[in-house]
Amino acid sequence: MSTRSTYLARTLLTRAKALTGHLAEDGASAAQQRERLRDLLAKVLVVEEGITEETKVRLVLEALPTLSVGRAVSDRNLQEFVAVLEARLWR
Repeated sequence: MSTRSTYLARTLLTRAKALTGHLAEDGASAAQQRERLRDLLAKVLVVEEGITEETKVRLVLEALPTLSVGRAVSDRNLQEFVAVLEARLWR
């Protein structure tokens, strides 16, 4: 797995986890949480990789592991996320 994919996965997960915590504190609905998460992922993808295609944003959103505020993302979930990014994001 490339360091590019690993870096992007860690960046996406770190930012998404922080947002998830803030949204949970604010009492946002599930629909609001998903839309804000999609917006965040889109911003990170455009800044880090220049990716603007909605299909790729949705791909990343669907591949993102479930995030819990009090728990770290497991190495297995991280590696699976990295594998999806590596296999499908830059096609």
